[in-house]
Amino acid sequence: MDSKYWNKILLILRGINMYKDKKTQIATMAIVIILFTSTLLFCSGINFGPVSAVKKKTKKISNLESATTNNSNWTILTSPLDGNYEVGNYKLTSVNSPYIVVSNINLTDNSNLYIEPRVEIKFSGSYSFSFAGNVTALGTSASPIKFTSNKVSPNPGDYQGVNLGSDERTVDINYVIFEYSMGIHIHGNSSSKVTNCTFKDNNSNVLYSYLSGQIKYCNIERGINIQRGTDISYCNIRDNGIPASLATIFVMSSPFPQFILNNCNLEKTSNGYIIQCNNLGDSDITNNWWNTTVSTTIANYIYSPNSSSGIFNYQPFLTSPVSNAGPQ
Repeated sequence: MDSKYWNKILLILRGINMYKDKKTQIATMAIVIILFTSTLLFCSGINFGPVSAVKKKTKKISNLESATTNNSNWTILTSPLDGNYEVGNYKLTSVNSPYIVVSNINLTDNSNLYIEPRVEIKFSGSYSFSFAGNVTALGTSASPIKFTSNKVSPNPGDYQGVNLGSDERTVDINYVIFEYSMGIHIHGNSSSKVTNCTFKDNNSNVLYSYLSGQIKYCNIERGINIQRGTDISYCNIRDNGIPASLATIFVMSSPFPQFILNNCNLEKTSNGYIIQCNNLGDSDITNNWWNTTVSTTIANYIYSPNSSSGIFNYQPFLTSPVSNAGPQ
């Protein structure tokens, strides 16, 4: 520090002695020390870091904001849902529910989607929701997740539908309600699970199962189209909903010919079949309730152009409804 500053300080200290009152001298001395220390720090160039304005959290896309949940980076979606989304980890939260879909939604493969309980996804028009990555949607009996119409007076087919997962990805959905759509497509590997879900008030041919995993404890109305070796148990499956076949369950020929259908309540509501299939190999459809105990009637509920396919392996069958079928 320059000598002229010391001279000024000495003059100030001498001036303090002009005060006869000791308290005044002490107070004045304290003020001088504070001013001197502040000046010294400023002149010595001590860096306290840059001072900048507080910035608001930026959004990757117009309706996204970044967040960190469970030690993983997630992008929390906010309503409305609109357009295509890049690869990432996405989360639908109950705080931001309901989510209004205002265009076709496409979330690419190699991504993760997590949906919290109580979330509602409402479609405002004939749009679809497609996600090809890993899907986790874990509702509860008291707080289910819902895909539905945004109309005041909804009708079956109000929106195109939902397409979840892919053959190589894992889908884990529990207590999810799908209603008023054209159809639901669910893909998934052998680790995938669809449990305690309800498919109701949808258009015909409602559920397309491309799962190699399990469908368990579900209510399925208006038909299920099985395209893989799915393991289905403890479900209520009713209503003829497959237009081309008038069947409740339609099984396509595919590289995965065998499927399992056990401990389910099966019912049709008009002319047609409960199960119609092509050449499937030895699929297991035993221990189900067919709404009858007459074996010849049950046989007439099943149609396969190839009787040697083994699809007629429906015995033994149950003589009363499965009491614990459907959401628990």
